[in-house]
Amino acid sequence: MTAVARRLPPIADIVVPADRGKRPNDYYGDEIELNGPIWKLNDPDKDRLAIDWKRLGIRHRGLVEATADFMVDLILSTSASNAANHFDRICAVTKLRAFRLWNEAPLPHFRGELTHTWFYEARDSGSWSKSQLSYALRWFMFCAKREDSGIAEFAARTLGAITIGGGPKAVAVLKLDPKSGPLDDAETTALLQAVAAARATKSIPLKGLAAVWLCIILGPNPRQLSLLREEDFRRIDGAHPELSIPRIKGKDARIRQQFRQRKLDEVAASLIEELIAENAARRLAEPWTDEQFGRALFFRDSHRKNLLGRPRHEYAMHATSIEMGRLVEKTVMSLEVHSPRTGKTLAAGPRRFRYTFATRLLREGASPNVIADLLDHSDLQTVRHYLNLRGDIVDKLDAAMAMDLAPIAQAFLGTLVASEGEALQGTTRTSRIFAATNDPTDEAVGTCGSLSFCGLAAPRACYTCVKFQPWIDGPHDAVLRTLLSDREERRARGLNGRIVSMNDNTILAVADVIRRCEEAKGTVPQITSLASDGIDGFMEQS
Repeated sequence: MTAVARRLPPIADIVVPADRGKRPNDYYGDEIELNGPIWKLNDPDKDRLAIDWKRLGIRHRGLVEATADFMVDLILSTSASNAANHFDRICAVTKLRAFRLWNEAPLPHFRGELTHTWFYEARDSGSWSKSQLSYALRWFMFCAKREDSGIAEFAARTLGAITIGGGPKAVAVLKLDPKSGPLDDAETTALLQAVAAARATKSIPLKGLAAVWLCIILGPNPRQLSLLREEDFRRIDGAHPELSIPRIKGKDARIRQQFRQRKLDEVAASLIEELIAENAARRLAEPWTDEQFGRALFFRDSHRKNLLGRPRHEYAMHATSIEMGRLVEKTVMSLEVHSPRTGKTLAAGPRRFRYTFATRLLREGASPNVIADLLDHSDLQTVRHYLNLRGDIVDKLDAAMAMDLAPIAQAFLGTLVASEGEALQGTTRTSRIFAATNDPTDEAVGTCGSLSFCGLAAPRACYTCVKFQPWIDGPHDAVLRTLLSDREERRARGLNGRIVSMNDNTILAVADVIRRCEEAKGTVPQITSLASDGIDGFMEQS
């Protein structure tokens, strides 16, 4: 507290603390001015964050100055969002009846000391979360140590002995909640197929498809997506795609100063390359007003005016984390993927994809340190919640479920034909594809329409190939039974989830072919006969 602040007596209606001057380095390493009734906080993502002292309404000068010291400490040591959240909770304290009785005393010069009754009022109201109580308690204990704060010494001792604890974390993950928890394998597969289809038809904006794909394969925080720039993508040696993901976790993770290098699959790489080309075309058609703006990978239609002329000026064209979250959610809804667990259109945002990414790593045997690194966590505290999951979190998938999921997954990409004679290359007997069910009497299931040898294992690779032409009367049910049996055998051996589910896409493609064949023949698929072979499938549905 400044010497000037200590000499000022507590008088009525003081709401603005003494100026704290300019600080060369806030939490982000930027200059910040802590003067006047409003302290504007530096944050590239939330440009309207500020400490508005007019909201506080505390009439005790000593408590206002102690609160200002508390906020300075937060601004210099934690994120702007965390500082703003603490201030919001302090403002909420001032609205409590117990606090108002003290703050609005008719004779402030003879006001007694502030006690801890406000805390019990907040706790017993049922409307305050544990984290919110913790914010308020942290402020109270800090101010109690400041001279002339007006806080009773016994009140600080009483609350100092209280342990609030944290609220339950990762509940949706631990319960495998079908609405807010991690996606299961079938939902993920269906979503990937839907993204591929939407990309081919150009029915959904490329920006949304790229964001969703990155969420699936990398599990990023939406703020990391918002900070990405075109320069973060590269091909090592001109071939191997890689993306630098900005770090945002931990006190030392300054904005776009530290990165994690992540390898990309070719789908993600091509999506990003197309998006960069699309961005360039947009900038050419509508030139930006300021060359200092960073070339965000996911940029906005217009710049954020509140960032202009401030330390985060270059981020004015970056989408915010909230905007990125909405983009992902909107894109997933537009894909219209049906969730068999809820019976409704799949809804998912970055958080659900993050859960999915973490649980997939877990079942594949990744260590806690690896999971923490890939999630950009600075410690293992959050990761431990994932470790409570059973190792057998992969859902069971019997023939009946495969039949239900088949139309959703859209894994079959070939062309159904009535007979061998109608197929391309139908007159070439070497183009026949056989069931390969380890039965010496195997029959052909279809025709390969390719004019060259592909070298892939038939028939498993065929059902997801665009060149495959399955016959309506082919023994596709035998292929399905074999695939399900192989999968169950791998699961029974205790292999990890990726190995167990390696042929899931093929299973769904075969089921789709069976359904289409039955529809073409005007009959109902006999899914009960397929499931009656004693194949229970994968794992119990959560």
